[in-house]
Amino acid sequence: MAKTDPRVSSKIAFLRLAEELGNVSQACRIMGYSRDSYYRLKKQYDKGGEGALVNQSRSRQLRKNQVAEEIQQRVLEFAYENPDLGQRAVAEKLTAQGMKISHNGVRSVWLRYDLETRQKRLEALKAKSDQGELLITEKQMEAFRLLASRFTDDSGELISRFPGYLLVQDTFEVDHFHKLGRLYLHIAVDSYTRYTFARYTLDKDAESCRRFLVEDVIPWSEQQGLRLQKVLTDRGSEFYSSKTPNAYQTLLREKGIEHLLVKAYNSSQLNGLCRQFEKLVETEFLSTVARNNQNKRLWKLQERLDSWMDKYNSKTAQPARYCYGKTPAETLAASLHLCPTT
Repeated sequence: MAKTDPRVSSKIAFLRLAEELGNVSQACRIMGYSRDSYYRLKKQYDKGGEGALVNQSRSRQLRKNQVAEEIQQRVLEFAYENPDLGQRAVAEKLTAQGMKISHNGVRSVWLRYDLETRQKRLEALKAKSDQGELLITEKQMEAFRLLASRFTDDSGELISRFPGYLLVQDTFEVDHFHKLGRLYLHIAVDSYTRYTFARYTLDKDAESCRRFLVEDVIPWSEQQGLRLQKVLTDRGSEFYSSKTPNAYQTLLREKGIEHLLVKAYNSSQLNGLCRQFEKLVETEFLSTVARNNQNKRLWKLQERLDSWMDKYNSKTAQPARYCYGKTPAETLAASLHLCPTT
């Protein structure tokens, strides 16, 4: 009988040890293999037995366009370290580190290991963390929280399960009222009912955004028996600080409201409800009110906006998902039974 190749014996011993321990990570640490190697070897062994391992143990030359092993390994490490970066950004950063690789080369490695989408890279990162292979950094945790808090379905529509489930908030500068100085319009939309809140202020900062929630939105939700679950904003300084939590972030934490963040260049798509309403205010409210000489005081302007908002929420039919032609107030009344009891 031919003597078994010692390299094959080592691989078989590795596979058996993982099976006996019932812990792939521990077997990898003992035998000096990576988890990727374990799954590759196990797949080969399950398909062709020892013979498949013998074939794989023979040295092979790289195909002309195949990424070198050391670069491939670094691409994988980088994918876990920075799961939110795209293939072009990864290629540029690795090339700057002296590992020349094209963005197509990065993608080829990702495809080989089923990492070609951001969601897959984040899921792989979580799996490695759950299995004890690595510790997740705060930067990685933030990226994973976004995945775990996925707020759109496969068609790109916001996911909303009941009134109060997801509030979308944004702030826009207004330049129609020069006598009042620089103004900002704060908007918040309940994504399920399309019930909308709006307020003019002289400021666009964390405190003004906090007051908007405290004085307008939260009292309404409590009156309806709702508890706000999530709030979606962009990463503007009025909503988010990466260093010390600002007044807005502190309020959300105190109220137990989950804060979902989108990057500024995605806000027009994912935070689009506020943008759509801002355009509606522009065409249907400001086009007539802005010409009125009575708007010399902010409180007077807000009073007129409140009156217009009451009509909007109670009389404007919405073609949106979940509303199906009902007004925001009608949609709220018809769906309150869906809300979890507080």
